[in-house]
Amino acid sequence: MVQIGITQSPFCTNDLCIIELQGSLILRDIDPALAKLKQKLPAEHFADKYFGDIHYLQEKGKCILIAGHHTLSGEEKVLKKPFAVLKRIDAGKYQVTSIVRRKLVFSKRPQPIIIEVEKGSK
Repeated sequence: MVQIGITQSPFCTNDLCIIELQGSLILRDIDPALAKLKQKLPAEHFADKYFGDIHYLQEKGKCILIAGHHTLSGEEKVLKKPFAVLKRIDAGKYQVTSIVRRKLVFSKRPQPIIIEVEKGSK
């Protein structure tokens, strides 16, 4: 059995949540050589990439993700088992930087954003 030392960071005040999407996410500003690959890319290629805005609705637990010209309806769920976000300090020593207790689930198909124009206006 391997023992791992874990300490809590004094900066452990971030409230993070997981974003769960069904399907594929295609980003326009990713390296074209990587985009041509037919395999899944590691998470580091998506670091600091913008893919949309999340807006919370007045109805508790409901949210909308606006990605490009599409909207996705989602809901907030509490994780059955929380995740710890760890930062490696030394060999066998990690520091807990945050605890993830919630996730936003977008399980429905994206809907196009349509703007209706009145017939009398130009």
